[in-house]
Amino acid sequence: MYQLGQTLLTLDSVSLSFGSNLILRDISFEIKDILREETTGQVVTLIGESGVGKTQLMKMIAGLVQPTSGKILLGPGQKPVKAGLVGLVDQKYPLFQHRTLISNLKLVSSDTPKIEFYLNEFNLFEHKSKYPAQLSGGQRQRAAIVQQLLCSEHFILFDEPFSGLDLKAIDKLCDVINKVAKLDEFNTVIISSHILEPSLALSDKAWILGYDKDSEGNKIPGAVIKYETNLAKQGLAWRKDIRFDPDFINFVKQIERTFKSL
Repeated sequence: MYQLGQTLLTLDSVSLSFGSNLILRDISFEIKDILREETTGQVVTLIGESGVGKTQLMKMIAGLVQPTSGKILLGPGQKPVKAGLVGLVDQKYPLFQHRTLISNLKLVSSDTPKIEFYLNEFNLFEHKSKYPAQLSGGQRQRAAIVQQLLCSEHFILFDEPFSGLDLKAIDKLCDVINKVAKLDEFNTVIISSHILEPSLALSDKAWILGYDKDSEGNKIPGAVIKYETNLAKQGLAWRKDIRFDPDFINFVKQIERTFKSL
């Protein structure tokens, strides 16, 4: 049973290697439910340059890739994560092309009222009989989000959701992600991105991945967490037009100066 303020996700000294190639090294962080006056979930972000290992970290959180060492614990009982407990929306929005939208969704859930609830929430109900090729890019994206909400409990991951989008599309996606978080008090949205400003604008909390360097300035293999920030405590958590707030703008500039690869 979920309770306010409890730990929702724990990464404990998680490392990942492929053969002799160390990808991630000793990644540790904890996500707790946020206590607020209004009932809402939260958005947290993993930020880092392309190739730093964000996608592999997301796959581990989703239970699709096993860490080489360390533990990933999920939910009230803090049990090891398993595939299917966490929804992952990747950049391709996979849907079976030969099935209608409603047919795609029924592959992951037989709960018709729940399917119809999400279709209405994400303005897809009138498109339920269409095939993926008949949907716009934004509609396919929302369909992929609904698909993952139906087959996971409270956790949904977005891998590089802003890549290739123009500013208008980014604004629309920010609204959708915020809506996902607000559907339930215990919903936790985790974003991975190398695009700094919209990611931070959405986030209650963020972690930046990067590399340590040796005494000669050479990159040490295995990305680590270089920086952690709690935007909620700074009063910079998502709200309409936060991206135009002078304090938020200055905060983003500070991060850009510190992490020049972003």
